[in-house]
Amino acid sequence: MIKTWLGGVGVGGLKQLASLIASGVAVMLCLTVLEFEFLEALTVSALYVLPLAASSRYSIRVYRNVSVNVGALSPVTMSLAQVALLSKLIPLHTYAILVVISSIITWASSSYIEGEGIGVHALAPALTASSISAIYVELLKAEPALSAPIAYSLSALSVLVGADIAAAAPLYSRGSEVEVGGWGPLDSITLSPTISALLSMALACLQHGV
Repeated sequence: MIKTWLGGVGVGGLKQLASLIASGVAVMLCLTVLEFEFLEALTVSALYVLPLAASSRYSIRVYRNVSVNVGALSPVTMSLAQVALLSKLIPLHTYAILVVISSIITWASSSYIEGEGIGVHALAPALTASSISAIYVELLKAEPALSAPIAYSLSALSVLVGADIAAAAPLYSRGSEVEVGGWGPLDSITLSPTISALLSMALACLQHGV
């Protein structure tokens, strides 16, 4: 299970609610940047949050000892959708390179926590993705706000690849029970893209003098 490692912060109802709201806002901002109408972005964001809200109750077994919490499907699906929308601006092979770089840094920041699984600090993939997206947008000479959806998708995919797959590989081979997204709204695969998108948007606003 990939635990959001935030200095022992517990999974409380209030923290989960705050994470759900922040996640919905982050997705809505990203979709707005990608030229969705307000009502469309609001509707998709609401649909995005529903699996997260139910994530503590349901999981899908995908292999003998590996299951995926339904909450983890939201950020991964949203990331892939944003990649498809961004493909007009970013060649897929270039985007793949960005994912590899971000995933390596996420893997390097991951560690095994006895009795819990793989821990990764939520700020590591978030700050990495935000930095990479800001640099890439600057090189493209594109609107700074575009860094938000890039950072969101990079962060979610780098946690999936760097932590849930690469860092957790020894647990798979040992037959240990592994649940991707097991901490629901407070799991790194959900929290990291939320932080990276909001941070990127805040930086874009500062850059525009908003």
